[in-house]
Amino acid sequence: MKIQNNVSATDINQGSKHTLFVEGDDDCEYIQRLISNHTETSVRVRGMQNCFYIKSVAEALHPINPEYYFLVDRDYHTDEYVDSTWQNFPEPEKSNLLIWKKHEIENYFLSPELLSKSQFYQRESIRPLESAITKAAQNRFYLEALNRVIIDCREIFRLNWIQLITNPELVPDLQTAKNKLIGMNEFADQSQRFTGFIMSLEYKLEQTVNILSGDSPSLKIGKGEWMNLMPGKQILNIVISSNLFKVKSRDGKIIQGEEKLRMIIIDLIQTLSVDDFPVDFIELCSHITRISKS
Repeated sequence: MKIQNNVSATDINQGSKHTLFVEGDDDCEYIQRLISNHTETSVRVRGMQNCFYIKSVAEALHPINPEYYFLVDRDYHTDEYVDSTWQNFPEPEKSNLLIWKKHEIENYFLSPELLSKSQFYQRESIRPLESAITKAAQNRFYLEALNRVIIDCREIFRLNWIQLITNPELVPDLQTAKNKLIGMNEFADQSQRFTGFIMSLEYKLEQTVNILSGDSPSLKIGKGEWMNLMPGKQILNIVISSNLFKVKSRDGKIIQGEEKLRMIIIDLIQTLSVDDFPVDFIELCSHITRISKS
């Protein structure tokens, strides 16, 4: 299997056989190692830089080459749409598109049981890991709930220029999130045109909070959808930056930041047995094996 990073849409050669395009360099490396370690295929994995346009690229290219396949982050797609891509993949008459069932590939490693199997984990118990994950997620919780509502509104009203909130310190609780949402200038026109618009925004935010938290006043492992739908990479970066994990280079230097996270994930992909993998990883390998034989 070959791996190639930093591929733009204009770099794609039409003659390639069984090529899987994914979002970015990290995903490219993770998926390449997953497939090469647990399947026997000739599928090539390539990372695309312009991830925002990968769905459009998929729709444009499938008539040209039905042996191109695309795996993208879930981001804010609905359950129904995501499930349909797994049930129908590959679907060359449409786009050969597969969407992760969780927000992004890093979410699959938010599991304390899975993370604790890393050789770099420094504790005997998984309890410190559970605490670190929930704390990191709780600090971003209302920010992410607010942003999910903003994304929904952008889709409904085609207001794509509405900026997401990036600083979790600005959204520490539900009331602050409500105030920021109903106070956005971009919604002023809608609030005048539609009776009850502001009330509907508040309801949508409350509903999103309940879905993510599982109606719990604080986040708990295995309760609600937050581990699946909140951006996993941001949470993981906070968790692994603590002293729960220690990663060293070959010359003994301590590794930090995104490189530390990358090495932990690669270690898990290469050392775990198939039985320890998330179900979606196993299903992906099954799909790849099937299309490589076609």
